[in-house]
Amino acid sequence: MRNILLQLPATAFALCLSVFLATSCREDHIPTYSGGARIQWLTRFVSDSLRVDFSFTSLTGGETSYVVELPFKVIGPATGQERTFTLRQADDDSGLPAAVEGTDYTLPERLTVAPGALQGTVPVTLLRTAALDTVTKRLALEFVTGSEFGPGARLQQRAVIDFSNQLSRPSSWDYIVEWQDWGVWSRGKHLFINQVLGKPIADDFFLVTDATLLRIYLDTLKKALDRFNNDPDNIASGKAPVLSDPNDPKSAPISFSSQSV
Repeated sequence: MRNILLQLPATAFALCLSVFLATSCREDHIPTYSGGARIQWLTRFVSDSLRVDFSFTSLTGGETSYVVELPFKVIGPATGQERTFTLRQADDDSGLPAAVEGTDYTLPERLTVAPGALQGTVPVTLLRTAALDTVTKRLALEFVTGSEFGPGARLQQRAVIDFSNQLSRPSSWDYIVEWQDWGVWSRGKHLFINQVLGKPIADDFFLVTDATLLRIYLDTLKKALDRFNNDPDNIASGKAPVLSDPNDPKSAPISFSSQSV
């Protein structure tokens, strides 16, 4: 009886092992992607749509055009051949004037996904016109699905570019930045930052700048603002304090603290 009891666990183990090996060798149990290729814009989070805010005021060399790179990704297996896709200008109910192709922007003649690639960018050339001095124009682009690609995630089917020749809030200056000591965006604060740093801050400034460097910038700005606001000449001339709206003398002074203007 003792020998039988000792043999039972070994027999059960051998049986389980043989079943595991048999099932693991069956290739039809390995999940594979069987759907067609799909294409969508590439965003930081699944719940985001692709949005870019751009102002020609961020360029200091008098440039009359600027290329915005819109990232996209393909869902599905890569192929060894170049694949093409098409974009169209989407309807928009924002109330902003729609950009006109050839006047306000241009797209490449061919849009392709490189062989073996699952990601890429669409270069959109924005054109600087006199109208942008007074209005913000909107370009909404969406994929045209066809034989090569089906639609990807719904929220990532549309990309929006708002552009002007006026100072505008960088899209990376979001609510997370507002809760930090950068505070809420304002025109006066933006102009002051550009002046102190000696260069315009780009639309993706808070995304691509190292966290340590952002802290150094912030410390520099706080000290510069304190010096400027306490300078007797600036006080006497009415330049101090720096206001959130340079055109409104009743607007609040800027500061670098959470949720401040």
